[in-house]
Amino acid sequence: MPKIMKPAAHQKTAHSFFKRLCLTGLILLIFLPLVINDKPILIFTKENQLLFPQLESVTWTQLGASRDIAVDFEDPQFQRLSKNFSLILWPFFRVGPWSEGEGDVFPLTPQEHPIFGTDINGHDLVVHSLYGLRILLFFGAIVTLLSGLVGVIFGMLQGFYKGRVDFFIQRLQEIMSGIPLLYILMLIQRAHQPSLWMLIFAVVPLNWFVTARIMRVTTFKFMAEPFMQNARFLGISKIHQLFLFLFPLLWGSLKRWFPMLMTGAISILLTLDILGFGLAQDVPSLGRLIMQGKNNLDAPWILCVPIGMIIFTVFAIILWGQGPANKPQRRDH
Repeated sequence: MPKIMKPAAHQKTAHSFFKRLCLTGLILLIFLPLVINDKPILIFTKENQLLFPQLESVTWTQLGASRDIAVDFEDPQFQRLSKNFSLILWPFFRVGPWSEGEGDVFPLTPQEHPIFGTDINGHDLVVHSLYGLRILLFFGAIVTLLSGLVGVIFGMLQGFYKGRVDFFIQRLQEIMSGIPLLYILMLIQRAHQPSLWMLIFAVVPLNWFVTARIMRVTTFKFMAEPFMQNARFLGISKIHQLFLFLFPLLWGSLKRWFPMLMTGAISILLTLDILGFGLAQDVPSLGRLIMQGKNNLDAPWILCVPIGMIIFTVFAIILWGQGPANKPQRRDH
């Protein structure tokens, strides 16, 4: 008799602990500016003016000084003015991604600067990497969701209507897959320095067809199920069949492909930053830190920190999406 092999209890416990750990890290990254930043969270002046320096540009005139320029919160004059505020709320760690270490020659080694040293510009390496990882995960998540949504819709239409609709979308996929993403971004950069959202909307139209091919095959499987045959037999409209029956099932089945799509989107932004066609210079970037480490091999900590974060992040995404083997496995003796 075949024996049913169930997953071990310690496997489920370890995976549950790992998911909690990843969730804690994700929440920390989302609220990172409120925990690690060199700008106050809020300032409440005696004139009953409420300011949020992390969300808006604050000038000296708003704080009662004569200069009409942006405030440098490390300036001694700000420290003197802050004594007159009704309330000033700082993050837990008062260091930002562009804060420079104390020294004349950069990069500073881990012995000269806390934790893991600085990059060649004197920025705290761990803080700069955390902010870069935050942007990287945001880019990957938005690109995955948008390209997944477009891919589910196109794949669903292919599998449902078949025929000419399937043929037309297949040809469209072939055309889109032949467009070189790098050349498109090079042209965009020649015209204007791309922002994060500009990169997202440039990548999504050239990335949806991977999901569409998967959802097309999945739709064929669902169309052969009895509930879809009954829906057609009962005369339910095609719109209801598509968006009330098929779409929720396809969107749910997309979760198993999420780690692959997410890591693929992350690798796109990393590659663009390494090649110099990615984010602007005033945005923290793990790709630029990797290039700094490559060009300064005598400072190996610059290369180790961002690569270590990327490896751990990809490993966490894959394990989060995979999970333990919940289905019982049959084992013959």
